Amino acid sequence: MLTHEQINNAKPILFITEMVKAVLDGRKTQFRLPIKLKDNSLICTGYIFSSTDRKRNDCYSFGKNKECDLEYVKPKYKVGDILWAREPVKILNYMDYDAHFEITYQFLGGFVWSLTKEDLINEHKLTEDEFENKYLSKSYMENKQKVPGGCLKEMARIFLKVTNIRVERLQDISDEDCTKEGRLSLRKLCESVPDFDETLTDNDLWQILWDSTVKDGYKYLDNPYVFVYEFERIK
Repeated sequence: MLTHEQINNAKPILFITEMVKAVLDGRKTQFRLPIKLKDNSLICTGYIFSSTDRKRNDCYSFGKNKECDLEYVKPKYKVGDILWAREPVKILNYMDYDAHFEITYQFLGGFVWSLTKEDLINEHKLTEDEFENKYLSKSYMENKQKVPGGCLKEMARIFLKVTNIRVERLQDISDEDCTKEGRLSLRKLCESVPDFDETLTDNDLWQILWDSTVKDGYKYLDNPYVFVYEFERIK
């Protein structure tokens, strides 16, 4: 069970609806983020546990060799971090009167989620004052009727814990890891599209998804280095 401190320190991550479903079904336990290097031809020379330059602690180094012209990159997340899923969502209903308070959200995919005052206080470890200040204000609802970039932390229904991080080239993804990325959800999604190309493999579909979410220079054919994050879902 999450503590108040863990919830406060939780970091956001955005998943598309099909990947959210894969997480909820237990079929997605990994995600990858590209590593932005000035020179993609560099090799990963190792992980820095401790350095006289503290800014390099917990970084991965990249270079032509282990000593010359090194680039240092720190992962966005670290092992033990708690993440909350930013799902696309909109507020359907908001009630605040006398002894009753309730907000009803709809996540993309049709899932409806309602929270009462008691839910918010208990689930998010809020005090009465925190609840009053955060939710019982017109400005809150006026600004949060639609959240196109994804839900706010207090709306979150999915929390994850990072269990492992490693560095690899994107094209080195194994068939097993491609499954852990939720590729079965992609096939189900794509098969519903008219004129779906039946010759596409599951790995082809994952490559198409990857290319749709990254900028030029980090496409599948560019074969960038990526941070591979493994996670488990927690309550």
